[in-house]
Amino acid sequence: MTHTADKSGNRQTIRILSVLLVLVLIAVLAVAVFGLPALGLLGLAMTAAFFAVMLVFTAGN
Repeated sequence: MTHTADKSGNRQTIRILSVLLVLVLIAVLAVAVFGLPALGLLGLAMTAAFFAVMLVFTAGN
C-alpha cells in the first residue's frame, strides 16, 4: 500500500517548518542581543501561546 502526499499537505508542512524556523531565529537573535533573560521571556510568551492553542482545540471538541 503506497501513500502519496497531496500538494496541500506538502504546503502545510512547509509553512509549519518555516514558522518554526522563524521562531528559532527570533529566539537566537533575542538571546544574542539581550542575553539569557530574553530566553526566559520568550519561554513565558511561548507558554501563553501554547496554552491559547490548547484552549482553542478544547473549545472545538
